Amino acid sequence: MTSGNSTDSFLDLLRQSGLVADDQMLRLQEDYSGESGKPDGARELADELVKREILTRWQADMLLKGKHRGFHLGAHRILRPLGQGGMSKVFLAEHEMMRRRCAIKVLPSKYQSD
Repeated sequence: MTSGNSTDSFLDLLRQSGLVADDQMLRLQEDYSGESGKPDGARELADELVKREILTRWQADMLLKGKHRGFHLGAHRILRPLGQGGMSKVFLAEHEMMRRRCAIKVLPSKYQSD
């Protein structure tokens, strides 16, 4: 991410990701956007959101890399990867409404019809 307006850029990616609810996003933008933002840059803001358990470290790192997609699968929010093998990847996820955690195995698209 660029350093010039990195806090605002990070907040924009966070909004696009859908990882936080609209009302929470508004509060974060009020607290951290522009010149009055408390953390000094995107990395510090990401660290603060991980500390406050708004994001996981993996989610924060992906946003810092400029990625805002791939955080949701159906009704589940992807929290972090657990592992991968030759044919699949496994992620820790949380059901958005029930707040239950589970492991989700994702197969490559070439196996979708099987």
